[in-house]
Amino acid sequence: MLISTFELLLKSQLPEPPKGVPIDPKLEKLGRKIIQGYFLTLANTNSFKIELEVIFTLKLPKGLGIEKFITFVDPVGNSKDMAGRIAPIQNEKDRYKTDKLSLASGDTILLILQPDFIKDMDLLTKANFEARGYAELRLASDNTPTGRADVLVSAEHRGTFFRSLEDGKDLDIGQLSYGLAVQNSGLLTLKTQ
Repeated sequence: MLISTFELLLKSQLPEPPKGVPIDPKLEKLGRKIIQGYFLTLANTNSFKIELEVIFTLKLPKGLGIEKFITFVDPVGNSKDMAGRIAPIQNEKDRYKTDKLSLASGDTILLILQPDFIKDMDLLTKANFEARGYAELRLASDNTPTGRADVLVSAEHRGTFFRSLEDGKDLDIGQLSYGLAVQNSGLLTLKTQ
């Protein structure tokens, strides 16, 4: 079932001007870089355990491989212990999935998809990362007692602005967070395939 669109960024706020078009140096003071990730909160509202997969449809820009993305799953407020990758779905072009996400009855998890600047600091230096797509949710197993499961979902973008990572310079950090539209007010009913 479709969740929402998303946009992952690690780039300058101000676009590069077209060649031959002069830019006033004062405008450069407006430009900071942004790291923007996609955040999904998933809650199991059923009286039984469920297993989910999140599917990302994502056309990778030229020169950007799937290894430049990282996911974090935070079931208990400790996301650094749950880092992972999305993997290509066999015979499905431009589609990738998470590992199975297991949720006991009443459990809530946070799934984050973002540029992997932790492993590849070069992404921060170049600041030329931009990828868009959409996310879907499906049951990863058909062991539900009713053949269906309800999942409460919220989706948002969260971002951090910064100016420079050079020693002695002001980072000038700022943040943004905004919710993304999810169908049916976020209550999704998934059916076994």
